[in-house]
Amino acid sequence: MNPVRSLALIAPALALTTLASAGISNMYITNGAGEIYSVDGNTLQATSVAQLQDAGSINDILYIGNGKILANLTFAMATYNLNTGVQETLFNSNGTFGDPSSFVYSSGLARRANGDIYFQVNEFFNPSGIDVYGISYDMQSGGLTQIGGVPFVGALDFYELANGNMIGFNTGNQSILFNPNTGVIEATFDLDVTAVSFVQSFSDLYVVAADGSMYTFDLTDGSTEFYGQITGFERNILGASIASSTAALIPSPASLLALTGGLGMGLRRRR
Repeated sequence: MNPVRSLALIAPALALTTLASAGISNMYITNGAGEIYSVDGNTLQATSVAQLQDAGSINDILYIGNGKILANLTFAMATYNLNTGVQETLFNSNGTFGDPSSFVYSSGLARRANGDIYFQVNEFFNPSGIDVYGISYDMQSGGLTQIGGVPFVGALDFYELANGNMIGFNTGNQSILFNPNTGVIEATFDLDVTAVSFVQSFSDLYVVAADGSMYTFDLTDGSTEFYGQITGFERNILGASIASSTAALIPSPASLLALTGGLGMGLRRRR
């Protein structure tokens, strides 16, 4: 998708930013024990709402609508219905991906513009050594499609931009912007926070750290600025998701620069 924008869209975008400054959208978080918390977007207070089963290896969650959470349990993918408490395993990583003799796990979750879910598969000890690639998951049909490579192992989370590029966190406290079809890296940013998840609210992108601190994230240079502190949860946060399944994707860095470059806007950034 080519994020071509007209100047007529700038004013609404700025209005959304103003709304976000007064509070962000409600969201969900999970910790290493698979506890799910709802988080009030105005107070950042977390309230326990669910406990996932067999979630000792959970690495990310994504709200997919109708009261359901998609949970990447590393070795399996599952849904949890917040209304009924029913958990359903969708597939196991081993046996679904890679060579039968391989050690396989998945990581990260991102909503795509076409409605699919994107995640990474890490395959070890196969005949070719190590394979790392992206999967586009159609939850309606159950179809799993490999789409190119991921240029780093063990991603913590992903976010798809409006032009189809992905940005993800690795375990080395870096955010990496890349083309998911080719695996080509567009930019790499070093972070000074232990980021584990992206959260979009209105037209802004935030990162959530393991200790519950939240930061705004600037796609043009990777800089972050402290936004607030999530409270009321136990253990470290491993995944977070906005409590909406319909948020519009944020433009790519080049498009953002094109929109704001002629306005003389002074933005304060801090790493």
